[in-house]
Amino acid sequence: MKSLTPEEEKSQAYLDYPGKPKIFEPGKITYHGEITFGRKNILLDLKSEETGKKPKSVTIPPEKQYDLVGATLLGLNDALVRAEKGAALRDKLETVLEHYQPGDRKYGVYVYYPNSGDLVQYAPREWHRLALVTSNSTLYLDPQRQLGWEEVRAKFDNLLIAVAGASVGSNVARAIAMDVRPEKLKIGDPNLFKVSNANRVWLSYEDIIVSNARAQELLYPLGLKNKAIGTAENIHKVDPFMDIYAYFEGVDSDNLASFVGGNRVEPAADVIVEETDQPDAKMAIRLEARKHGKRVLMVSDIGSWVQGDIRPFDLEPSTSLAYDISDDELFERQKAVREKPSLETFLKFIEGWIGPEFLKSGEFGDLITGKLPKWTASMPQLGSTAGVAAGIVAEIVARSALGYKFPERFIIDKRELKVQSFGELI
Repeated sequence: MKSLTPEEEKSQAYLDYPGKPKIFEPGKITYHGEITFGRKNILLDLKSEETGKKPKSVTIPPEKQYDLVGATLLGLNDALVRAEKGAALRDKLETVLEHYQPGDRKYGVYVYYPNSGDLVQYAPREWHRLALVTSNSTLYLDPQRQLGWEEVRAKFDNLLIAVAGASVGSNVARAIAMDVRPEKLKIGDPNLFKVSNANRVWLSYEDIIVSNARAQELLYPLGLKNKAIGTAENIHKVDPFMDIYAYFEGVDSDNLASFVGGNRVEPAADVIVEETDQPDAKMAIRLEARKHGKRVLMVSDIGSWVQGDIRPFDLEPSTSLAYDISDDELFERQKAVREKPSLETFLKFIEGWIGPEFLKSGEFGDLITGKLPKWTASMPQLGSTAGVAAGIVAEIVARSALGYKFPERFIIDKRELKVQSFGELI
């Protein structure tokens, strides 16, 4: 490949985000370096291009070593032994089980997690990723039920979802990873995780901060993790084989074209999930998606409501940026909220994006309009609603890829268990 453009260099940096786990194969020198085994300790020789300095050796003591192979093969054995289909897979697995010896240190691959210092032994990629999807079974089928399980998996493997925004978007990315399990994923957000995010994102202390030593080494402010990196790390803790482009600078004018349309380093997205908080970013992402003919999904957690909006730029390039409002009117409202910021212009802008229904959403609507006092300056959110929203996006992404159609806008009221639909099925 010829020398990379500045935008392609960014893509490579997002793929090799700071703290990304590094894969080693016993007996081989990989992109990340070489692994050797002592009586108890394991030694990693990291390649110089990985450290940016001299080749670095890391010694992993037993208390930092984890063997996930047994849990993988045992889970597969339980799942496949009772399967009505998949005899070939069962036979292949039985051959693996016959030759596998528990405690074999040279079986599979090893993954080093720099931020924690942990080294995890995984089964080979094929078996590990299969174990992550066997329990999904045939719950996702095309409407005509003509595709077999392997054909559905092939579609999902090759589906590339780009998620802009990693607060609610973090939940979305994880739900897509669990349900769809694609081979590649993009997630972008320039902001840092804080404890206050834990009301709507499932976070542990390791997801929010790095150790004090790593904070000094990486120059992390207060040790806080970037949201895109934290989300990628979380997914990589169970699936280190997925390629994740962690846009830790966020999605901006310098990288938006690659985020949507790809380049020589990263493939183009198939679907964009837009979960940003910035009005200008919402506009720019939709404009770029429309230019490339990419579908855009957005979910809004509105108190106890989940609202979804779908813009079918893949079907109709002239589709408006938001449902039931012209682009000109939307731009006017964006201009008004920027030049004359007030509660009135803000509400008009929000109404342009998601319609007026949110004003009737109970406590949320009353908080936004000032009828109820707000205790904090941040947008009020419920974690359970954010979780439902993420699950809905994963469902739409998976089933749309198989040929299902959904309304342009829908609202799910989990307080009263009601659903409203708007627009055409697309």
